Amino acid sequence: DVYSSILARLEENLYIIIQYLNEHIDTKLLQENFSEIFDTILNKLVVSQGKYGYLIIQPLELTRLIISLAQLPKGATVYNPFAGCASFGVFLGDGYRYTGQEYSSNTWAIGYLRLLAYEKRNGNEFQFSDSIEYWNPKNEKYDFIVAHPPFGVRFLKPKIGRFGGIKNSEHFFIEKGIEDLTSDGKLIAVISNDILFRKGPEYDLRKYLIENDLIEMLISFPRGLLLYTMTPFSVIVINKKKKQKGVIQFVDAENFIERISKREKRIKEMELFSFIMEKKETDKMRVVSNDEVAQDDFNLSVQRYL
Repeated sequence: DVYSSILARLEENLYIIIQYLNEHIDTKLLQENFSEIFDTILNKLVVSQGKYGYLIIQPLELTRLIISLAQLPKGATVYNPFAGCASFGVFLGDGYRYTGQEYSSNTWAIGYLRLLAYEKRNGNEFQFSDSIEYWNPKNEKYDFIVAHPPFGVRFLKPKIGRFGGIKNSEHFFIEKGIEDLTSDGKLIAVISNDILFRKGPEYDLRKYLIENDLIEMLISFPRGLLLYTMTPFSVIVINKKKKQKGVIQFVDAENFIERISKREKRIKEMELFSFIMEKKETDKMRVVSNDEVAQDDFNLSVQRYL
């Protein structure tokens, strides 16, 4: 239904395309490499749309890094609001129960097709609904909650939260997410850097997270990694069962970025993950006590501590 109008416009050309594929494409090759072919074509389409296209795919390297940081046990339950094209569901691996949620019909349909292409539909759900209006539709507790909420989306009418009015999707995701984690659950979010130092309800949210020893790690990324935006960003890891109590690991990922072309940069995610796991303090990584952060007025800007 989502693509019926597009298919209708193709008319006879659709038949010609299908006929060409049947006559010229090696079926065995297509079947054996279908998911990779699908994603390669999808990414080329996204790039060709330019910055005014409706689809934006999260960089694969960022997705893989976040999944590695989660260190999930088999059988873990995963909730992914603001799911976009279901990148986390696609690359999560087998043995998990995934529930994704996306409100844009076109984006949801692409995500649904990706899950089919990667044979990830069995036991998983990808719902077409608004994560803000219909948060946690199954009303469950999850082992892992993950999202890349849209940056800069401010609510016309603030939502009422624990610390007053919630004015944007990033604050909404973190505050609602920590309420719906299991007792040893983990939450990871891709966030704009503003939420790390703004005053108001976001200040109270940071204070709560620090005083309750929930923040495990913050990783800062430079500008130019996300498609069609030069906004720098951070990844925050919240863990209800931290191994290292009373501290936060601050990481600057700048040394783990490679330039692919004039316009494209890429995260060297395996090297970065190894560096994070070593916990060896350098000018790009420090383990800071919660008390030090509290004395600095609960400012969580990564560069402040490096």
